[in-house]
Amino acid sequence: MLSSLLLFAALQLPTPDYPSRVEIRRTAHGVPHILAEDMAAMGYGLAWAQLEDHGAMVVLNLVRGRGELSKIFGADSLESDFTHKETHALAVARAVSFARSTSRLVRRTRRMLRRSSH
Repeated sequence: MLSSLLLFAALQLPTPDYPSRVEIRRTAHGVPHILAEDMAAMGYGLAWAQLEDHGAMVVLNLVRGRGELSKIFGADSLESDFTHKETHALAVARAVSFARSTSRLVRRTRRMLRRSSH
């Protein structure tokens, strides 16, 4: 249910036009060189090149990292799932904590800048 709501919300967001702001050129040996107008477009290009080169492994590692391998491979993956679910939950908690502290820092910095400009 929650994943359906998140998917619906993501589909409602405006999508930046990253493909028009990035170009990926590959050498004769297949090494990607990413030319982008900004960091967001560069991230898109890097992800695109990574998925072209290692798509199946990237997806497998995302599923493994979320502790959901047993949904695909069955009970043999349960031990791995328990380990990775706990690690994933800790990583999410740390990311949320970091985002909150960064947000507070940005608000304080803005207030200081406003005060100093008067």
